[in-house]
Amino acid sequence: MNTLMSNLTFVKRISFQVILVSLLISIFLSFIYAFENYRPVKTLIEVIYQHEQVKDISNINFRRNNEYKYIIYNVINNFIEKNEIKKS
Repeated sequence: MNTLMSNLTFVKRISFQVILVSLLISIFLSFIYAFENYRPVKTLIEVIYQHEQVKDISNINFRRNNEYKYIIYNVINNFIEKNEIKKS
C-alpha cells in the first residue's frame, strides 16, 4: 500500500509539472504571437504620424510575409498614393 501511494504521489507531481510547463510555454507563445500581429499595426500608426509631421513616407520598407501584413502593406501603399495625388 505504501509503494502504491508513493507511485501515485510521483505521478501526481509529474502531472502537475507537465501542466505547469505547458501553461508557461503557451503563455510565452501567445506573447510572441501577439507581438508579431501588433507590429504591422504599429507601423501603420507610425506612417500616419510621420505624415502628420510632414515627413517623407514614400520610402517605408514593409515586408509582406503573411496575410495580415499584406493587408497592412496595401493600406500603407494606398495611403501613400492618395497623399501623393493630393500633393500633385
